[in-house]
Amino acid sequence: MKEELALFTAAERGEIEEVRLLVAGGVDVKVAKASNGCTALHFAAMNGHEEVVKVLLEADLAGERGQKGMAARHCNRNGYTALDLAGERGHKGVARLLRDAQSAAASANRGAGGVRMASALCRAVERGEIVEFWRLIAGGADAAAKDGRGFTALHLAAIHGRENVVKVLLDAGAELAATEINGHSALELATKHGFPLPPCKSCGWDANPPDPNDVSPSPRQLKAPW
Repeated sequence: MKEELALFTAAERGEIEEVRLLVAGGVDVKVAKASNGCTALHFAAMNGHEEVVKVLLEADLAGERGQKGMAARHCNRNGYTALDLAGERGHKGVARLLRDAQSAAASANRGAGGVRMASALCRAVERGEIVEFWRLIAGGADAAAKDGRGFTALHLAAIHGRENVVKVLLDAGAELAATEINGHSALELATKHGFPLPPCKSCGWDANPPDPNDVSPSPRQLKAPW
């Protein structure tokens, strides 16, 4: 769509008035994606255009509960969120805006779909159902909610060693300190089941310092969540 392409170009170049015009004209920042999976927010974030990011986030955080912050938590085809790109390129102001937006969206979306959606998300993580996982995350499933057994999706991702799922869930508002029915956190479950998890600095988690000699790809470099 021509208007979407124009939005991507304007966001990349930092043309704030053009971005405002296109957003006001109806281009949906939540669903418009380039062929590489990037949203306008990705393009603005990677180039450090703070004011453009503010305009895009305002539109992204609008709408019904369950749909807020879809662009802020969206991963491109290489598994990167806009926050990841801003952090990698040292755009601290942009990264701060995106972290705040993700937290606000998680709080606003919490409870959307209730226990049934939480159970579906947990089931998708447990079974490794990638398409269903992304559908639920994009639909605003509460990443911090527990299923009928008392597990969050983060607990199950830790148990099954799904590293990239952990990153996505934390960005979507999952609580690292939450415990399951036996009082174990996700970190404790990962260790117990032999899956030590990588650090997630954008989420405030640096419990397992990376090995400088480890050249294996990080979760963010993988195209699929598992």
